[in-house]
Amino acid sequence: MRELRAGVTAAVPSPGLGFRPIRTWPSGELLAFWDEVASLGGLQRGERLVAKAGGPTGDASVGERNRWLVALLADANGPTVEAVVNCPSCQTLLDIEIDLPLHKVGQTPPSSGQVSQEPFRLPQMTDLHALVGLADAAAARRHLAGRCLGLDEASLAPELVDALEAAVIDLDPMVSPQTEVQCGVCNHAWRAPLDLVRFVWEQVDHAARSLLVDVHDLALAYGWGLEQSVAIGPRARRTLLELAAR
Repeated sequence: MRELRAGVTAAVPSPGLGFRPIRTWPSGELLAFWDEVASLGGLQRGERLVAKAGGPTGDASVGERNRWLVALLADANGPTVEAVVNCPSCQTLLDIEIDLPLHKVGQTPPSSGQVSQEPFRLPQMTDLHALVGLADAAAARRHLAGRCLGLDEASLAPELVDALEAAVIDLDPMVSPQTEVQCGVCNHAWRAPLDLVRFVWEQVDHAARSLLVDVHDLALAYGWGLEQSVAIGPRARRTLLELAAR
């Protein structure tokens, strides 16, 4: 799924105390963060985004991380995002609009449950780190299931792994947020995952690159360096650029 930025700002529920939307990050901090995080993989990037926004770090649950990402995305882009998806049945590229699950941002689901008479806990970010380097998706599913159930993964029946995945999503859908899609060509319906880390990073990337364009233009117009340009606010930068264009 590939995002097409809608460019709309909307008030959103706060995912927790100390929430810092992208638009509130000082210009210098934004550029430094963008430069530091651009080379990271999706897992580390997601954690850095949430931490920068004032969110939880360490053993946070995956669902909690995703709630913070949804809040960041909605504040920067509005309550919906436009995307292009590929129909898995007929391979048609579809333009869709996704309603972000804002109603789930402030929710705190139970951290544990039971499936097939076995207790389980919701996956945490440390669990995702433990999956890095595993051979394939099947190995990752089994290893994650073993960690969440507290059982030896070698003893897990495939049916229990399937049942656990369904139970986790039922307990907290934000562990793996998805959107319902129906192809307008072949009528195939499916649930597409939301790549929240990618969506939010595109907002950061867009903000940083737009800022650098202003820095470049101010350098040409006034001979300013980077520090001078980012020391003033966006309104002052826009006004100076408008004056320079007269």
